[in-house]
Amino acid sequence: MSNKTKDGQDKAADTKKGPVLLAVEEHAKRQRLTAPIFAAVMQSKGWASGKKVTKTEFEEAINAFLDSPMGGKR
Repeated sequence: MSNKTKDGQDKAADTKKGPVLLAVEEHAKRQRLTAPIFAAVMQSKGWASGKKVTKTEFEEAINAFLDSPMGGKR
């Protein structure tokens, strides 16, 4: 039995049991994030491949990285 609905969405997303967690790679793919930015966000957050986060958490990580100074935090 598949965990997908007819439109390809995960059935877990249809439940109201809490936030939907997806692998960071899936979030990057959905947001069309470039590989260098994705790698930098992963490094800055200390995330490993396959880490599952909410969409909000992922977007906040991207924005925090993009808003940080080039030389790092001061």
